[in-house]
Amino acid sequence: MKFIFHLKLSAVLVLAFCLLAVFAAPATSDSPVLTDGQPEIADWWKSYRAAQAHKQPPQVSVVYSAPVFELAQKLQPFRERLDHLTSLKQWVLRDAETKRLLTQNQKHVLSKPFYTWDQQSLTDQVRGHTISTRLNEEKSFVAEVENVLAHVAILLPDRNPRF
Repeated sequence: MKFIFHLKLSAVLVLAFCLLAVFAAPATSDSPVLTDGQPEIADWWKSYRAAQAHKQPPQVSVVYSAPVFELAQKLQPFRERLDHLTSLKQWVLRDAETKRLLTQNQKHVLSKPFYTWDQQSLTDQVRGHTISTRLNEEKSFVAEVENVLAHVAILLPDRNPRF
């Protein structure tokens, strides 16, 4: 009887030590490094957000009422933002390490171009509703691109673009 008790006790102790060893082992993860409860984000992404996030397209009322020349001028800051995003998209797709992280859908998103927002393209468009619709589509697309780039910035915080 004592022998069975010691055998069971030994089995429980061995099992406990095995479980401790398994749970104490370091685990690798694809999750980002956390600093103060927040993921570490690449400096290039912080810089982009600080410099470009406020460059929004004009309001719908401006789109409907402004002459083409004036609308093209009001779109200039937004075009600068799109130019910056285009250079970041190209870098991510060219860089082997960043490209490896992307899914096929993310690669597809980054490979699509933005609309052209110069005076000629605005003149070629039917005024009003078409330009407004196009702006809404572009804003949605910008959000998609920024989500992909933020993903890269979180997973590779030490990777920096080379333009």
